[in-house]
Amino acid sequence: MPTYSDVVCVEHRTGTLYMETPAETEDYTLIFDSLRSIALSPADSLDMIARVRQELYR
Repeated sequence: MPTYSDVVCVEHRTGTLYMETPAETEDYTLIFDSLRSIALSPADSLDMIARVRQELYR
């Protein structure tokens, strides 16, 4: 089975930047893992969206 290295894609106003070396992608990997660890589960996300929707359309 082939292995793939990490790639970070950053889109900005005038183009796209691709970063592929470990030195470039390491910080982004840590940030992504941190965000993923605090994110709600899909079910909890749906519950939160439903609650906010109810509050907005009372």
